[in-house]
Order: sequence, then structure tokens, then C-alpha cells
Amino acid sequence: DVRGALRIVTAEDPNAEWWGTVSPVLTRRLQSLARASLQTITDCISLGSDSTLSQVFTAPLTDYDFVIKLDKDVVCRQYEQPPASAFTSDGVQSAESAPRKEVFKNLLPSMQHASQVHVKQHANVFGQSDLVGFDPVALFVRDLVGVYRDSILFFNDVHGGRCIAGLWSPTARKTHPFTASMGANMMLLEHEKVGTKPAATLNKRAVVEEIIRLGEGLVENVVMQNE
Repeated sequence: DVRGALRIVTAEDPNAEWWGTVSPVLTRRLQSLARASLQTITDCISLGSDSTLSQVFTAPLTDYDFVIKLDKDVVCRQYEQPPASAFTSDGVQSAESAPRKEVFKNLLPSMQHASQVHVKQHANVFGQSDLVGFDPVALFVRDLVGVYRDSILFFNDVHGGRCIAGLWSPTARKTHPFTASMGANMMLLEHEKVGTKPAATLNKRAVVEEIIRLGEGLVENVVMQNE
């Protein structure tokens, strides 16, 4: 098992300074996902069936502390999600059984037949017809990481994922001596102290409310799974 942070070491960079490191929390999660994916692939081979192969490309959300669900109309890269037919044995799906996929008109790939996809009447929910390189979900995730990098680890599928999952960092789960410059939304714990100072911990519910306010127009709801 990997116990520390994941590093890239080369002969020219023996101290792994060029590429930075992946935190121990992310490293353990990568390890768990890799182990589960390998087991799924092994099971598919031993059973001679690919019915569960799609699980390799779909990470479960149950292990995260909270999940931010996004309005599908603002996920402008949802067309990058693999179609259901990619996981069938023959890779073919009938037109009658294929689900109708809604995408933004200005992001549609060139198609020979317009009937292949259901097109919304409006170009996008922002009321503008041409938005080149504008990805509101990516900008939202960038802001979340910038504001909460010390408290929360965020995960999302950049290729059209409709969820952003969050894990409270180990430091966010601990109590700290209260100071006026803690740099986070903290709350005092009654009748508790760290040394001689009042004890404080991250006000998780208030932080989630901040995230909802920051993502107004993007966030559909937030599901709290672990306090």
C-alpha cells in the first residue's frame, strides 16, 4: 500500500520537484479505484461477459462526504460522455431504444442527420448564441479549489460530468485552537478547549451554504452523505 504522497521521480529530478506531488488522500483514493477497476475487469474476463464493464468508467459516489449536483443545462461538455452503446457487446443500439440526448446547439458535432439528436431551441441558458471556450463548470471547480483547497478535496468528471464530489480534508475534521485569523468558516465548540484556548472546528454546513451561493445558477442541489 502507498502510505505517503504520490511522486514522480526521474534521474534528472530525484527529489520530485518538477511535477509536484499528489496528496496522500488522493493517492489512497487512486489506489482504491485502480484495485476495484482491476477486479471488475478480471471478473468480466473470468465470466466471459462485459455486462459490468461500464463500472470501470463510473466511479461510485457513496464514499464522498457530499455531492454537488449540477443543472444539466449548464454542463456544456455533456456531449463528451460515452454513449450507452459503447458498453454493449456489439456496440450497436437501435434508434428506437436509444435515449434522446439534449445538448447545446452550438456544441453539436457535425451530423449528417439532424434527427440523431434532440436540439434545444435556445443556444444556451446564458442567453448568448456564441460562447467560445466558455466552460462554467470548470470555472466553478477552479473557484471552489481556490477558496477551499485547505478544507475540501474536490472530484469531478471534466468530460461532461453532472456531479462534483467533495471530501473533507483531514485537517477539516480536527479541532483547532480558536484564533482570529484562521482563514476559514469556523465555529466554536462549547465547553471544549485546545490547550488554554477555546476549541473550534470547520463549520461544514455553513461552508456548504457558501458553495451553494457561489454556484447560484449552476448548482441544482447538494447531498450531504457524511457530516
